[in-house]
Amino acid sequence: MIYTHAAAALLAASIAATGAWQVQNWRFDARELARVQAQAEATQQAARTANAAAAAHEQDKTHAAQKTRVIRQIVEKIVERPVYAGVCFDSDGLRALATAIKPGDPTAQPGDAVP
Repeated sequence: MIYTHAAAALLAASIAATGAWQVQNWRFDARELARVQAQAEATQQAARTANAAAAAHEQDKTHAAQKTRVIRQIVEKIVERPVYAGVCFDSDGLRALATAIKPGDPTAQPGDAVP
C-alpha cells in the first residue's frame, strides 16, 4: 500500500512539474511575443521617420536646385606685365581690391564684374 501512495505522489509530482513547466513556457512565449511586437513597431516607426526625412531632403534638394543659377561671362584681358610667382597681386590689383571692399565694413561685397 505504501508503494501505491508513493507511486501516486510521484505521478502527481511529475504532473505538477510538467504543468508548471508548461505555464512558464506560456509566460515566456507571451513575453517574447510582446518583445517581438514592440521591436516590429519600433522598426516601422524608424522606417516612417526615415521616409519623412528622405522626403524632406528631396524637397530641400529641389528647392535648392531652383535657387541655383549659373552665370558665365567671357572677359578678355591682355596681360601687359609679366606675372611673378612670388607676388599674388600687383599694385593695380591691390588698388582694385581695396576699392571693391571697404575696410572695416563686415557686410562689404565685391564690386561689379569687369566689363
